[in-house]
Amino acid sequence: MVLSQLPASKKHYTSKLFPKPWAVFFFSSTLAVGGWMTYDHAPIDGAGTTAAWSILYLMVNGTTKSLKPLFKLRNPVPLGVASLTAVNAITHGYYYFNTSRPKEETEVRL
Repeated sequence: MVLSQLPASKKHYTSKLFPKPWAVFFFSSTLAVGGWMTYDHAPIDGAGTTAAWSILYLMVNGTTKSLKPLFKLRNPVPLGVASLTAVNAITHGYYYFNTSRPKEETEVRL
């Protein structure tokens, strides 16, 4: 979803409404790592990674000083990506903080 902003970020590179291309690649790769962790049988750790990087994405790229320019732009992509990222952070963060780990993961084996 973050990669959908790449063409617009190159086109509007000087605009404050779109993230810079390096940020798009960096955050999409870190979110992919969180997805891989979930796929690789570590769903709690993957949810925590995804929630943390989603919150960081919102802090870096998801807010503007005013929402008025977003509505004047008539492009729903930046607002939609920020909204979906916020939902992603909330749902994965809820799962991470409210799921108990299995006993096998908490034991320390020597």
